[in-house]
Formats: sequence, C-alpha cells, structure tokens
Amino acid sequence: MSTNFDENAIVLSKHLDTVEKRIKRELNKITSGGLSNVVTGITIDGVLQSGDASGVVALNLTDYAKKTDVAGAYYTKGSVSSFVDLPATGNTNGDVYNILTAGGTDRHGTTIGAGTNVVYVEDTETPANSGWDALGGFTDISGKVDKVTSAVSGNVAAWGANGVLVDSGHGFATDADIAAMLIANFGEETTSGGNG
Repeated sequence: MSTNFDENAIVLSKHLDTVEKRIKRELNKITSGGLSNVVTGITIDGVLQSGDASGVVALNLTDYAKKTDVAGAYYTKGSVSSFVDLPATGNTNGDVYNILTAGGTDRHGTTIGAGTNVVYVEDTETPANSGWDALGGFTDISGKVDKVTSAVSGNVAAWGANGVLVDSGHGFATDADIAAMLIANFGEETTSGGNG
C-alpha cells in the first residue's frame, strides 16, 4: 500500500532537512574576509540559499523528489466498520480508509469486501463524479474446497462444472498400461531413451 511511499517521502524530507542544516552550519563558520577560495554561499537549483554569490557552491537537486512532488500521495486515515461509515463530507483527494466489514460498492460498482482499502478520488471537472474507489482487499477463500472430498484412491482429480474438485473416474497410467497401449497400437514393445 502507500505506507512505504509515505515513509520513504518522510525519510527523504528528513534527509534533505539534515543536509540543509549541515550546510548552513558550515557556512556560519566562514569568517568574512577569509581566504579567496572559501565558500561564501550556496545555490540549490540555481537559487541562492545562503551567503553571497562570490564564492558559491551550486547543488543540482532536480533529480530528487521534493516535498511538493509528493503532495498527491495517498493519506492513510484509518479504518471504518463498513463502507456506509465512510465520511460523506470533508474528504480530500487521496484519503484512504480500510473497510472492516464486507458490503457496498464503490463509485464504479466494484463490490467492497472485508479488508478492502478505498481511496477518495476528487473529480475536479465533474465534482458529482467524485467518490470512493476500491484499491484492493482481502478475498475470502475459506469456503473453497481445497481437496477432493470423495474419490477413489489413485484417480485423477478434475475441476467440475461448479468449480469444485471432483473425481475424474480415471486413474494414472502405469508402466504396464503404457506398454500394453504401445503394443496394441504399434504391434511391438518399444523402449524410450538409450540406443534402442
């Protein structure tokens, strides 16, 4: 989910704040009238941040995400008991809730299962189309059959018409079965592999 993205954005933001503080601390140590090759200022992406432009160090951070670049991320708001318990007003684009109990449908008609995360999507062109979209959820497979409940030992299982595993009524072929089939179809026993 978006938690890792949010955590990474926070870590990056803290890192950039630490770098900025360290640079400012080092610049404050510089005395006026010092050596000619002393750093007197710093620019980030061409904008003077501190000091003067006479002995500036330029940093290009255009390849890094800034706080404003992650402004459209998901915002985890918590859990609600059911889809009907989602807030009807005061939502902003990217608000995310976890639905604890199955029921309801999102703005596109997707059925909401227990454990589904939904995000509020603000449609600025047609505000009436704003609403909740299902992001994903938990699929309950506890009612599914994971084994054949009645079958003859040695028979092959197959999917029945109703999506349940059933006994196919056919067993696995043994080596003797295959040899008999080859003799019946080709008139002689053949071997596989080797030199014949």
